[in-house]
Amino acid sequence: MDSISPEVLENLRDTPPGDSKDIIPDKRSVLMFIGAVIISVVLVLGGVGYTLWHGNHALDANNQQWCYALTDLTRTPVPKPADPAKNPSREFSYRLYTDFTVLEKKFGCQ
Repeated sequence: MDSISPEVLENLRDTPPGDSKDIIPDKRSVLMFIGAVIISVVLVLGGVGYTLWHGNHALDANNQQWCYALTDLTRTPVPKPADPAKNPSREFSYRLYTDFTVLEKKFGCQ
């Protein structure tokens, strides 16, 4: 085990509690710290702003892709079948067509 030399112990005992020099930062250190805080805040705000802008831009592009797909799917109208019981596949196609037209209106594609 390491031991502390007796001289160090005496120096520690002889120092009164209020006698140690308080470390007061100089003006240059304070200005550097304030500058670092300001730069950090600017970088964080810039990152948040970029994230919001990019998210909105990506959402608009995604909506345009959905509009293109929905317009393509609803280009040819599907007539309502006269008797759904006789031909259930036409009823299903008609329901899909009506659902796509509703979605197209919700996206504002028309």
